[in-house]
Amino acid sequence: MFKEFFSRRDSLIRDNFILVTASMFGNVAAFLFHVFMVRFLGSVDYGILGVLLSIIYLISVPLLVIQTVIAKFISQYKAKGEHNKINLLLRKSSFKFVKYSAIFLAINILLIPALSKFLHIPKLNFLVLSPIIFLATLIPIGRGALQGLQEFKVLGYNVITEAFLKLIFGVLLVVLGLAVNGAILAIILSFIFPLILLHHKLKKYLETKENTSLNIKEIYADSYAILLTLITLTLFYTIDLFLVKHYFSGTEAGLYATASLLGKIIYFASLAIVLVMFPKTTELFTVNKPSSTILIKSLIFIILIAIPVLLVYFLLPEYAILILGGKEYLPISNLLGFFGLAMTFFTISYTLAFYNLSINKTSFIYGLAILNIVETIAIYLFHSTIKEVVIILNIITLVSLLYLGGYTIKNINGKAINNNTRTQ
Repeated sequence: MFKEFFSRRDSLIRDNFILVTASMFGNVAAFLFHVFMVRFLGSVDYGILGVLLSIIYLISVPLLVIQTVIAKFISQYKAKGEHNKINLLLRKSSFKFVKYSAIFLAINILLIPALSKFLHIPKLNFLVLSPIIFLATLIPIGRGALQGLQEFKVLGYNVITEAFLKLIFGVLLVVLGLAVNGAILAIILSFIFPLILLHHKLKKYLETKENTSLNIKEIYADSYAILLTLITLTLFYTIDLFLVKHYFSGTEAGLYATASLLGKIIYFASLAIVLVMFPKTTELFTVNKPSSTILIKSLIFIILIAIPVLLVYFLLPEYAILILGGKEYLPISNLLGFFGLAMTFFTISYTLAFYNLSINKTSFIYGLAILNIVETIAIYLFHSTIKEVVIILNIITLVSLLYLGGYTIKNINGKAINNNTRTQ
């Protein structure tokens, strides 16, 4: 039965292997980037970088929405053989979001004084960060196209290229004395070459073709659910960083950011599985075929990734800390396992949320938004120690997992009942 469940010809296994392997190399480069930054910047500056990276995660939310929408509709067009619509969607989306990103860049610059005051971060750091809004806009359009077309090998190469360029530029610029600004500039510069590669691969889809009509507004009108989902999910692992940076000292915030980074390794290592799952379940849903088996396999893969990491974090946390940052960060070793556990709960929740999006189930978003509010209030009320914040993070992510698990089971069972009814 197990062999039948995971057959050799299973495209999910093949595509997961390709993208997870690529992500592994990318994650190694990203990990080395952070190891270098932790050691060369020190806890205070790395605490600043950790918050700036959290802002990048929030900026990436609308970009991930673009990628997810592109992937979803292209996978539908692919299933129906509507290749001209793929062409038009990419061309219209590229023009639309370059225009909007320029507006968001101007708004971000106006917000810099307020952000600098609340987070105790120099204005120059925010100013250097600002161009990422504009430069990163086209990346998710191209990657969403590759994801929807299930070109996972090319997508993997693109992700690896970005990660290693970030590492190379990061080391170079920080050694030259640019400190936090050098790390941020490295991230911005790492987008350029992958963008060129995406344009080359998708060039045939960007050429003007006639006899095709597509209402781009209707497509992106359906993106609000994806946007809200990504916002609520991203807030789970950014609210705590913002509030810790506000309430605790620079050193404590730096320690927390380091532990949070190590916990996120489980999430980043598993993200490729969700990227593979989403277009496949979307395509199956489009042609009225069952997709729950793909979800179950994806969850099994995630658990297999999480278990060894959790064992290291709970049993040998000092070694993980020493590898990343050295003795300066050992005070957080007793919390490392709990960070990993929280991110395991979160990663499974993330997978369940995207599965529900692929089958057009979206009402779960309200529950996630409520949990965001609860997390904010809880940390506001209970933040006398970092340990209290970590406990809150674990409780919130566990509740989100239980909530989305129940929601998903209900939808799968409801769909099965409806299918049986139609058959009868």
